[in-house]
Amino acid sequence: MKVSTVISILLALAAIVFLTIRSMETEEQVIEKTKDAMEQAFEQPNALQSNYQGEEYSFYLPDELVVEEEDANNIILTNDAGQTFIVFYNALEGPTSMVYYQAAKDSSALLYESFSTEDVFGYIRIMSDQDRKNSYELQIGVGGVKLTTYTKQRHLKKDALHMLQIAQTIQNKPTQTK
Repeated sequence: MKVSTVISILLALAAIVFLTIRSMETEEQVIEKTKDAMEQAFEQPNALQSNYQGEEYSFYLPDELVVEEEDANNIILTNDAGQTFIVFYNALEGPTSMVYYQAAKDSSALLYESFSTEDVFGYIRIMSDQDRKNSYELQIGVGGVKLTTYTKQRHLKKDALHMLQIAQTIQNKPTQTK
């Protein structure tokens, strides 16, 4: 192999490494972008319609998620990668409830931010997953709805927005009277 070919290959590899390092976002940047996206989405009117009708609930279910279990207060969702999302629903708490937000307070949170409008209160909490590098516990709440998952850094923003979509659209189905 010629010296010029080896140098060309080394330069190409160096360029790839440089571009990869340059394009990687820090933890702080990812968390800030996630917070900003949540704030924007929270302030926008929710135009999503429920596309899941279960025994207890109806809500918007993002395409990559499936319902594994549902009961009167909880829903277990998963995606193709095996990631689990747990939905807690307290029908006794209204859309401005701060009960889950207050319970989520933790001094080790990387992000603990609330959002509110006149009619709705919501929050996001991100905590480092001590067991796995670049993995986080993500919690989103809107009124009496709380969702929790563990996610990778590169999926924080996407997962947070999907969780917000679910929390904003979930509704208890009316009970049938006989």
